[in-house]
Amino acid sequence: MKNISVGQRRLSSLVAAGGLLICLASQVALGSVTGSISGAVKDPSGAVTVVNTETGIVQTTHTNSQGYYAFPSPPVGHYYLEVRHPGFKDYKQAGLILDVNTAIDMPNYTPGNLQYNDPRSGQSYFNTSLFSVEGIGQLGTAAKRFFHGPGLNNWDLALLKETHITESKVLQFRFEGFNVFNHAQFGTPVGNFSSGLFGYVTTAKDPRIAQIALKLVF
Repeated sequence: MKNISVGQRRLSSLVAAGGLLICLASQVALGSVTGSISGAVKDPSGAVTVVNTETGIVQTTHTNSQGYYAFPSPPVGHYYLEVRHPGFKDYKQAGLILDVNTAIDMPNYTPGNLQYNDPRSGQSYFNTSLFSVEGIGQLGTAAKRFFHGPGLNNWDLALLKETHITESKVLQFRFEGFNVFNHAQFGTPVGNFSSGLFGYVTTAKDPRIAQIALKLVF
């Protein structure tokens, strides 16, 4: 179980590999730039190492008789974790992020009609009632990328006209338009289950942009 708490937000997920049940927990307190990484190995007497991939700092500890381990105050950053246990294949996991601005959750998903809504409606883009908090110590059932966000319909246009003034000089008129039909280009819905905006589309690309230019080539 990996728990990342940022302010009032929390992440829970479960990792199992090579006969080891590994629990990762990190705590980032408001006003602090350090956190903690702790957890448990299913079988005790293992060595646990974390490496800050940005600074190269390595920290190593051993699990206690119950299999628990802790790194009490690593700085925020990106980490690589390795667990070694006699008789088991080493477990390695990269991409662990301890960040004061990030909280992610993997909820449970109840199959049903996602009921896509127009982002202009002010409603959530999909039916968020199909998602619920996973049990403590359990991995949520929601799969990754099993449905899509709003599509894009974008057309760019460029027109160019050249007028030869002399043999070596050319006056070039240019018109360029981006998103010339001014279609709304919505971003993806908020995917952070811990956020109050979960399921809502809060971003969009630029509306139509046009520019005109004269260029003298000599």
